[in-house]
Amino acid sequence: MALLKCKECGHEVSDKASSCPNCGCPIERVGVFEGDLFEEKPKKSKGWIWASMVALLCLIGGEGNYAYAKLLHGENEKEAIVELTPDFVSAIQKYEKLGSFSEGLAAVMRDGKWGYINTKGEEVIPCRYSMCEAFHEGLAAVQKYSEEGFLDTEWGYIDTEGKEIIPLNIEAEKANEFSEGLAVIIKGFNSFSVINTKGSVVFSGVCDFEQYGEDWYLYIQLHYIQGLLFVPLEPDKFAVYDKQGNKTKVINQETKDNLEKQSDMKPYTVFAKENGSDESYQYNTVGLKDDSGKEIIPAIYDGIDNVGIGERIDVHNGVVLVVLDEIGEDVIEGYGDELDSPNTKHHYGYVDLKGNDTFTKEIKERCLKSKQTAIGQLAMQEADELQRLYKEGPDWLQGAWRLELTDDYGNHLGYMYEVFNHGTSKSYIDGALVSERNYTVSDKMVMYDKGHYQLDDNRRIVISANGQEMQKVSNDASFKPTTPTSSNQSSDSNSSSNRSYRFSSPHDVIGYLADKTFYNGNIQLRIRPDGVWLNGNCATGAPNVERYESWKAMIRAYTPTGQKLSLFVDPIHGQVIDESGDVYNLR
Repeated sequence: MALLKCKECGHEVSDKASSCPNCGCPIERVGVFEGDLFEEKPKKSKGWIWASMVALLCLIGGEGNYAYAKLLHGENEKEAIVELTPDFVSAIQKYEKLGSFSEGLAAVMRDGKWGYINTKGEEVIPCRYSMCEAFHEGLAAVQKYSEEGFLDTEWGYIDTEGKEIIPLNIEAEKANEFSEGLAVIIKGFNSFSVINTKGSVVFSGVCDFEQYGEDWYLYIQLHYIQGLLFVPLEPDKFAVYDKQGNKTKVINQETKDNLEKQSDMKPYTVFAKENGSDESYQYNTVGLKDDSGKEIIPAIYDGIDNVGIGERIDVHNGVVLVVLDEIGEDVIEGYGDELDSPNTKHHYGYVDLKGNDTFTKEIKERCLKSKQTAIGQLAMQEADELQRLYKEGPDWLQGAWRLELTDDYGNHLGYMYEVFNHGTSKSYIDGALVSERNYTVSDKMVMYDKGHYQLDDNRRIVISANGQEMQKVSNDASFKPTTPTSSNQSSDSNSSSNRSYRFSSPHDVIGYLADKTFYNGNIQLRIRPDGVWLNGNCATGAPNVERYESWKAMIRAYTPTGQKLSLFVDPIHGQVIDESGDVYNLR
């Protein structure tokens, strides 16, 4: 160990200390980032030594990286090791939640309050805080407990003996860990401060944490990394501060990630394994690998050290925090192939680097069985959902859809509404109910005994049988369109009864016309299976239904001289319209 002089007070300080014990001034270390983000330039001799050490440690592989990481972070080579003895296992059973070990202590929760245990499982700092963070550089952030039953906003820092070094009177949403003699205090969504080990504010700044969601303060960890602090300003933008509070530049997420990776010498990586025989229903469990890819801790746990898959971690005091989930009822498939339930029970424990853990065989079997049961429930849920979709269709289908009715000349004839209600639908023409039918949904089609609609899932629209897009006018499955005023209706007093006709085949069209007479002034028009009759005389041969839709059809017939006659049939308003636009009304 070498002694250095503090640049502030001149006191002699160990070169392994992060800050001066006399005045709290941070002890400067040589930066390791590449590029132009160095905090300070190293002297040649020291830079040569550091470069040689890094090169040597890279040559000897994972163990070298681990040794370098311990040297870089100032860890004690002789730190106390947790031995997973029966006494230790028994001692931690009374706690509802456990935290990771760091500097010989781990945060634990009992009766809703947090404290700390040592490597023997002894509660050395009583459970009396609302929240506790891990120890770093001899200090840990703690939050005052509120007797009213909600989180207080006052934070402070204690040492490993539980003594308040920085009083619990810091008004903040979150107090972060100390790093390089400094800690970041998050005041709210948009402001932060940096304090030293005496609790004095070094500088303050603005930030943006709203982008991380409602519980952002539970997951965000801000701390110095080799003399630099990255503070979020807006999505994909971070301000870079040095230790004096100078904002040196603004960088994007990719640059920030690359800079953090350069300094990340943590020796282990969290990896995942897929479980479940059915590829449709699999879930991940996690374990640890070293830099060589060797499996150190098997992937049988649901969580490790509160970090994600692919992230790197240190192992402190010989053990890692792990979690096993016992999935409850009402299972859902969560984010990233995770099984979840509002009633899931989380079992907390520790595992050492030999794979020994603190969980009983019974708990492991119970958690495994709960996942197998959950997968079965998910399969049943999917089968039920498929059955529901077959009977009712997707949720976006339910409600009222409108289609404009026009003749071949584009003239507006009225509106047709189809109101879907979870397996049944009602059809309205100009406000009058004309049919009520059951349907099923298959292959992106709404199927009836006669007729169908097409569904476009991507655009979430309904398309009529002839390819017309329908407009969603209401999400109310009990929607009833209003009846138009009399000026918009046919003058034919019997038109409402004609709305009961709905063409499903050419035979329906001919059947509708067979017993009806239409009038235009003194001209009488009848369309029978044997021909088109004008004023009692057959003028054409047998009519042919050229095309039809639910509420309109086109008839064509030929005179004895070969002249073509085209007639548009409108059963909604009880009309037949010829090519010249003359209208024949039903009486």
